[in-house]
Amino acid sequence: MNKLIFIFLFISPQALFAQELTHNDYQAGEFRTGLTLDSILVLKGEPINIEEYDCKRCYEPAKDIIVSYEGLKLWLSESGNSNRAYLYLFSFTKDSLSTIRNISIGSTKEEIVAAYGEPVDELWHWFELSCDEIVSYYEPSKFGGYTTTGISFCLQKNKVVEIMLGQGST
Repeated sequence: MNKLIFIFLFISPQALFAQELTHNDYQAGEFRTGLTLDSILVLKGEPINIEEYDCKRCYEPAKDIIVSYEGLKLWLSESGNSNRAYLYLFSFTKDSLSTIRNISIGSTKEEIVAAYGEPVDELWHWFELSCDEIVSYYEPSKFGGYTTTGISFCLQKNKVVEIMLGQGST
């Protein structure tokens, strides 16, 4: 019996040991995926910049909006069927925000692994800052592989310098 347990542990992929992400994982401070543009403007006030452009990857007419504050960048999408833009992805570089699992700017890779388990992959490369290493966690897709729903950490010299959270399609 002990040999069977040892063999199972030896051949199991790292992803089996990752702690499952929940809906609560897509928030940092008062920001969470699903917020509307109006609610973000009430929370944060006037942004440094707002960019709008037509979504090229969308199946129906949609507009992407990028809202920038100091140390915080938010991506929203407005479909052609709605006049409301919803937050689906955001990144931050300020140490005043932390994830629901208490990882913030300056945390180490060891602290990330203790909070989230072994990383799944290094997939997101939209970071504003350059990274020595990217540590990512994703929700498994219903169709195999992984989705764009997850969290990624950009590290420089083993310290988190940027965190990106997103809840995309499955």
